[in-house]
Amino acid sequence: MPTPDPDTSQAERDRRRAHRLAFGDILRSARADVGLSQEGLAELAEVSRPTIARIETGTHSVSIDRLWALAAGLGVPAHILIARTEDRAAELRDRLWYPR
Repeated sequence: MPTPDPDTSQAERDRRRAHRLAFGDILRSARADVGLSQEGLAELAEVSRPTIARIETGTHSVSIDRLWALAAGLGVPAHILIARTEDRAAELRDRLWYPR
């Protein structure tokens, strides 16, 4: 995981972490929905299987190029992955960092 920038607020670091975790959840779910293993998606997206594992666990951020490759491998438009990630990140922030 990246070293926190001392100039970045805790709230911003929490937001970024929530997005990484949420994208990992969404990617794992989408991969399962189409019946792909991590290895299968890695091959289609031209990345390594450990990279898929790190993305799914939220320890690795995704570049825009990698987002497009993952979406293409899943057969899902990238904007769908992003929208689902936004929804899931909001749930995670509410539940993990700002519980009611």
